[in-house]
Amino acid sequence: GSGARGAATGARAATRTVEPMGQLNPRHLDHRRSLTPREYATDPTLFGVAVDLAFWKPPDGDAVSMQIALLQHLDVCAWEAAGRRTSAAALCRRFGFSPQTLSKVTTGQRWAGETVLAALHYAIRSAA
Repeated sequence: GSGARGAATGARAATRTVEPMGQLNPRHLDHRRSLTPREYATDPTLFGVAVDLAFWKPPDGDAVSMQIALLQHLDVCAWEAAGRRTSAAALCRRFGFSPQTLSKVTTGQRWAGETVLAALHYAIRSAA
C-alpha cells in the first residue's frame, strides 16, 4: 500500500519542472494575507517613508499581518535611511527578483516574502 504510493509520489516529484533559482513564484506568498501591507498603515502614502508611521488593524485585517506590515515598513525605512548604499538594481540582480517586485514591496503594495526580506536585510547590514 503505502510503498507504492510513495514511489508514485517520488516519480511525480522527479518529473516536476524546476524553476530557476531565485525566481519569485506566487505560490511562495503567504495567502493568509488578504490585504496589502500599506492597507495596515494609517497613511498608506507614507509606507516605507516615515519611520513613525502608525499602523492599525483594518476591519478585514488581522493582528499578525499588521505586525508583519509594520516590520516590512521599518525594513524599507532602514534601507532608505542607509542611503540605499546597495542599489535596487544590485539587490534585484543578486537575489533574482524584478525591480517591479522591489518597487511594490517598498511601497507596501505587496508582501515582501522571504527573498525580498533577505535582500533588504542584506542591504541594511551591508550599509552598517
